[in-house]
Amino acid sequence: MLRNMFLIIVVLLIANCAAVKNPEMTRKFWYPNADELRSIDTKIVQNQALSGNTEASLILGMRMVNGDRIERNPSKAFLLFQRLANENDPRAQYLLGASYTSGMGTKKSDQIAVKWFKKSALNGYDKGQYWYAHMLSRGHGVKTNWEEAIKWYMKASLQGHTNAQLSLGEAYEQCRGGLVRNFDKAAKWYRIADSYSDNMLARYNLRRLIDLGLTDWKDGDEGKPPEKILDISKESFVPCPKGIKDPFLSDNFKIKPKLG
Repeated sequence: MLRNMFLIIVVLLIANCAAVKNPEMTRKFWYPNADELRSIDTKIVQNQALSGNTEASLILGMRMVNGDRIERNPSKAFLLFQRLANENDPRAQYLLGASYTSGMGTKKSDQIAVKWFKKSALNGYDKGQYWYAHMLSRGHGVKTNWEEAIKWYMKASLQGHTNAQLSLGEAYEQCRGGLVRNFDKAAKWYRIADSYSDNMLARYNLRRLIDLGLTDWKDGDEGKPPEKILDISKESFVPCPKGIKDPFLSDNFKIKPKLG
């Protein structure tokens, strides 16, 4: 009986760790040949695009946007992304949304951008999911909707999108989208974001929570366990009532210097 319970616990722990994908795995899923395509001559990429290679077409379009080994032509890239987006390619739908929100190769329109980000998100692309959540959370081109944004930040986070993980951590700190304030969950997402990329803001946010005593320092965290100048306990923060967006301290809290 005890042995079976132990096995169940181990399986649950493994499943929990495996729930968040390595972003490199996600990138390889969506762009399996990107490393090769980015390294070869533009003429070869063009030939592959003409032969119907969608991935080559997307790489070619990105080269056109940046003027990378080809004459810079955002308008032509936009038409390429538009054609592929209308063929329901989620990567192209994201790139088309990015073109609209930046005004790259077309007239800037956040309203149209949101529609394409949503299509990309619904088709499972992590970058589309992140940017759809970003637009929802900021009210760009759409009415602000943090509850919906949290859902898409979570989906992108599970695919390894580190900026989505950072945003999710901040949402747990600030009670966004109806989340209950939870500094430990915020710290969890900051750790994950920084573990896969050099995410300076996630690392700063984590260290801030540690230094304020709002979450515990763990092995693997940068630096050493803090000698706290201040000891702000979690109880010093009041729960987020509906409508409160940012953390604040309770009225009876006073900062006291640590002696010794």
